[in-house]
Amino acid sequence: MLNKFIGLKKRWLKVVKVLSELGGEASFDQIKKNSALPPSTVSYILQVLVRKNLVKLSAKGRYRLAFYTPLIFLNENNAKNSTAYFGLLGLKMNREEPEYKVAIRQLKKNGYNIKKKVIATTLRAMQSWGEEVIDDVEWFILKENSLFDPKIAESTLKEKILNLAKNNPLIVDVTSGPRTAAIALFKISSEYSIPTIYVREDKAQLIWIKHPREILQAI
Repeated sequence: MLNKFIGLKKRWLKVVKVLSELGGEASFDQIKKNSALPPSTVSYILQVLVRKNLVKLSAKGRYRLAFYTPLIFLNENNAKNSTAYFGLLGLKMNREEPEYKVAIRQLKKNGYNIKKKVIATTLRAMQSWGEEVIDDVEWFILKENSLFDPKIAESTLKEKILNLAKNNPLIVDVTSGPRTAAIALFKISSEYSIPTIYVREDKAQLIWIKHPREILQAI
């Protein structure tokens, strides 16, 4: 996704950055004021960005990023204030705590306020944890072949992840679940420039595979 922005003219990119720093959505007047560009120039640039499907124009006349992630992370404080998390839940085995809970706790220690939590899993994996996974999570329950077949896993997870990335600052966690699903998550997050983490379970250590700042260095 980010490659669509690489190579944009500086003034076009300036408008994109202003929109990002305003929280991903703003009025024409807000964009004009913060970009310090002439009204006619702002109007032209927004028309171009809308045609390129990089920015959306709402019925109320407000402009918003077509995908919040990763550009919303240009304003790190805004992104941290209301972040979405997507992770996996595998079988309990010998684990004492679901990996996603460890990951979310570590993200909170890093200043991220996780407002939306989406966990992909199977019914069997969920049942293996019992009441330990009953909390404020949106469950994405899949058939087992959807996570164990690489192609099915990627196509099944992509739609859900892209919907989250359109409307939220999103972080993807590749720690848990079957390896095929984790690999599919990694491929999707790489293709669409989504910040990605991994948690080292034995030390509860948060590891950034792709930090937002690293992703945004490209522009």
